[in-house]
Amino acid sequence: MFHEIAPITKAELEAVNPAMEYAPSDFDYSLVRKRALALTKSLSNSLGLSLKCGGGIEDATFHSEIRLTQSSSLRLSNFCDLAVILGEETLTSEDIALIDECLIKSGYRLVRFTMFGSTAKEKERFNGVLFNQLFDYT
Repeated sequence: MFHEIAPITKAELEAVNPAMEYAPSDFDYSLVRKRALALTKSLSNSLGLSLKCGGGIEDATFHSEIRLTQSSSLRLSNFCDLAVILGEETLTSEDIALIDECLIKSGYRLVRFTMFGSTAKEKERFNGVLFNQLFDYT
């Protein structure tokens, strides 16, 4: 059984990276990549899929992206161990719960995409300031 983490508030998110930096000064890329790869393995086992984790992302406020399905992926922010599902509306509630459980066990906190005002499907581009501060190319 996992310990539930309280949902993050919009005010908490807005305070994370107001200066639009790529990463915090103490950011350790090799450490976050190891964690991302371990999370990918955990998600693969929980979802019964063979998932891949993309890295080497430059000029962005996220360090890794895990492709979940053809139309959804999980981005891991460079800030505060935050994660977001792009295309979450294409996943079942059971899949989202499994993903959230894996994230919590791995020390991440899921930010629901609706926190940014709409679903990813409804946005033509992910260009909301808050989303860019945490999960996008800048």
